[in-house]
Amino acid sequence: MTDLSAIKQKIVDILLLDTVLCTLLDEDPAGDVPIYNGWQFGKHPVFPSVTVTDIVDSGEVSGLSDGFDGTYRYEWSYVVVQIDVWAPNEASRDSITTQVRKAMLSATTDFTGLGVYFLSSLIAVVNEPNELVFRHSIRYNVFYEVSAEVTEDEE
Repeated sequence: MTDLSAIKQKIVDILLLDTVLCTLLDEDPAGDVPIYNGWQFGKHPVFPSVTVTDIVDSGEVSGLSDGFDGTYRYEWSYVVVQIDVWAPNEASRDSITTQVRKAMLSATTDFTGLGVYFLSSLIAVVNEPNELVFRHSIRYNVFYEVSAEVTEDEE
């Protein structure tokens, strides 16, 4: 069982463990690899860099299951997680995107063990060539388990 913030942090952690990706990204002004959990508001953007955000969190019960004894239940929640690749040119953007996708693919079993299932991905090109910002947005459709406690009223 997990929550959305743990999923996003796990993605960041997995990307930070990929040595090829870290080499492609270099360091930000603070000396860290520029892979961020969330948008970097109020900071000067670093290129190249990677950000991990959630853009859709349904908050709905997409499915329900239990142990048939009424003491334990879990719900399936749905979210779209977006990994943005920011780069100063197309070649850099494309190589970073390829490595991000490889890292995510190799981490499938890590996520499955947490009750997190990546269903599909979609890449959108969101370039701003006048500003010299080249960006890919990789969106993953994700289902994850959330524990639901049974109250006395439900029994």
